[in-house]
Amino acid sequence: MFKQTGHAGWWFTIGVAAVLLLPALAQDGMFMDGMLYTVVAFNLAHGTGTFWEPIFSPLGLAGLPTFHEHPPLGFGIQAMWFNLWGDGFWVERLWCLVTVVLNGALLVAIWRLLTAGTPEWRRLAWWPVLLWITIPVNFWSYQNNMHENSMALFTGGALWLFVAGAMGRAPWLMACVMAGVAVFLASFVKGLPGLFPFAVPFAIQVATGRPGWHRTITGTSIAVIVCVAAYAVLLLSPDAQQSLGTYVNERLLRRIAEKPTVDSHFWIIPRLVLELLPALVLAAVVAWAGRKREYTPEGTRYWALALLLAGLAGVLPLMLTRVQKAFYFTPALGPLALAIGLASLPALAALMERMSMGPRKGLAVSGMALLAVALVLAGLGWGKPGRDADMLHDVAVIGTQVPEGSVIGAHADLWEEWNLQCYLLRYHRIGIDPTDKPRSFRLLRTGHPAPPDCIPMALDLRTYTLLTCPEVAPRE
Repeated sequence: MFKQTGHAGWWFTIGVAAVLLLPALAQDGMFMDGMLYTVVAFNLAHGTGTFWEPIFSPLGLAGLPTFHEHPPLGFGIQAMWFNLWGDGFWVERLWCLVTVVLNGALLVAIWRLLTAGTPEWRRLAWWPVLLWITIPVNFWSYQNNMHENSMALFTGGALWLFVAGAMGRAPWLMACVMAGVAVFLASFVKGLPGLFPFAVPFAIQVATGRPGWHRTITGTSIAVIVCVAAYAVLLLSPDAQQSLGTYVNERLLRRIAEKPTVDSHFWIIPRLVLELLPALVLAAVVAWAGRKREYTPEGTRYWALALLLAGLAGVLPLMLTRVQKAFYFTPALGPLALAIGLASLPALAALMERMSMGPRKGLAVSGMALLAVALVLAGLGWGKPGRDADMLHDVAVIGTQVPEGSVIGAHADLWEEWNLQCYLLRYHRIGIDPTDKPRSFRLLRTGHPAPPDCIPMALDLRTYTLLTCPEVAPRE
């Protein structure tokens, strides 16, 4: 088992990934955006809303009755996942785990393309995966069901196709056609950020001289035409026109114009460097430990540069607006991890070659130990709150009193408590109404004065007070 450094490296990588992911995925509670996406997909799976007009809450969101923060493909995929596996709290978490495995497999596939001529390097495919999974915003995204997880499946697929075509491992024009389809699907999940793989052929051409400028321009043009044609076919449907028109006009353009999230267009650059620090430190340690290498093949450097440029193509365009968050660039972290891995590969190969059986066994055993720890922690934390503990407790109690599918009144301040809304909708399909419309139940934050026609219920609630309003019940 320990004779090959590849086996030991894989055990260590799996152990690190398990520690970073499994305990968090086993627990209840999730970041707001991930919960929003989960609820929309969950509702769609239960027949609330349609593919083109998905719904978050019975009262809509951001002034719209339907949910158009992003194009609908990601919600459609997760809705099918709910239909397949059911309603358990773990279903969306299993999807997170599947996406991290699939995206890691894409990195391995690209690495094996680039190192096919050197078997001992090919066996080090665990190295870019280790660098990738240790990037904080990356494993955080997979802990929290971010939309970028699904988008990365398609941007990673496009990257593999462009690399395979440029290396002659696949027919160039066919690879570009398929890459155009992949980019279309990526943008159909998250919009404009999914288009960055169109820059990959130029990154490869600049860095490696492949496959030639004429073929680069022709192939990229074909990929773009395929993507545009796919949208043109979609827009023949009036439902698609209305849905995508609402997304572009009411959400995308308005968000860019009216709701900046950072003060500087350059915010994303130091944040990227900060996020890459763990991977860079690991690579620097390996470069130092394996520094007595004999040569660094030029091909390695050229492809490292190509992947660096490809990754930056997924990051730097974010500077065009001041709507920036770190998790927006997580799909670009795959090529960046590959670039760092290739740049440090000769040193790693030299280090692994000198490694005796003892250190190899130690590396593997360390990975197994980390995996065991992760599984124990996941088992101990299964279903327990990882965040929002008091809120999740109260939501569970409210779910025992309010019929599923109800809409309850709520103080206006609670409308902005998005996780509260998400948990109520996800686990009990209970919506909240912050207006004065009469409802049989009303929810307030504890200590807030109760309306005169409602009676507080004696429940074990920590943060909120649930009231019953019997006089309004006949009117519902």
